[in-house]
Amino acid sequence: MNFYENDFTDELGSLLTDSKNVDVDANYSKFSPASSLNGEMKKKWVIENGIRYLMKVNANDYGQQSINEVITKANFMKNLVGIIMSNIELTRQS
Repeated sequence: MNFYENDFTDELGSLLTDSKNVDVDANYSKFSPASSLNGEMKKKWVIENGIRYLMKVNANDYGQQSINEVITKANFMKNLVGIIMSNIELTRQS
């Protein structure tokens, strides 16, 4: 199933991220995009206003990993734009 085109329930994601109280004894569907996420940070897919987002949560209140990811992505995008602009200029010169 494609979770980008089909809706899914949020119970498993909420359980994995501690983002809301969930009855751990309930029989939740494991058919969720949250069941395939890995890595150190807690994360889950969220549908808000029909748009899918990957929500990431620090492991503790003083964690810095999510902030580092935002800074890294901003630097990557800045470098990518620079590379694209250089390629455009090279193409214009040839």
